[in-house]
Amino acid sequence: MGKMNNKRTFLDTLSLAAQVVTNLSIVLGIFVAGITLLPDRYDRRVTTTLNLYQTYNEKIRNSYLDLVDKWQNYVHGVSDFRHMNQTGQEKVVLSFFADDVIRAKLENSLDFFDTLAICVNNRSCDTNTALDVLGKQVKNLYEISAYFTIEERSKDNDPTVGKGLEDLYKTNRKSLFATVF
Repeated sequence: MGKMNNKRTFLDTLSLAAQVVTNLSIVLGIFVAGITLLPDRYDRRVTTTLNLYQTYNEKIRNSYLDLVDKWQNYVHGVSDFRHMNQTGQEKVVLSFFADDVIRAKLENSLDFFDTLAICVNNRSCDTNTALDVLGKQVKNLYEISAYFTIEERSKDNDPTVGKGLEDLYKTNRKSLFATVF
């Protein structure tokens, strides 16, 4: 039996090295392409959120501010609202929202925050941006209307009344990793 020739020629080695470099280039290219798409996705979510914020400013903000102003004036006339028990506060809130004009302003805001919550929950909007630009409004409106929305849910047997606002109220800021991915 003859000996097998195990020696590689220089061209064989060069060909093997070229294949390895080609494969590494392909893998690196795929990795870089994936990484460059992530900021674009994030930027689109932020832009969508800011577009909704612009809609808020154009169509909802005045109604919201009027509602909060009316609430402040209404509560100012109630002695010790903050120190009342839950039943007393519920009665005050429900009597405030008995006014059709005030209720219409609330429903307008609730519809907007339902839309924003759907956008955030489906990751079409950025959570942190939404909380940065509208977090104060969410907090104020939820704390003003929670008793009313709970009452409406049970009265109408509709668990979705004010759900978007409640979801946003309970939402925490996301980490950078969660925001990008």
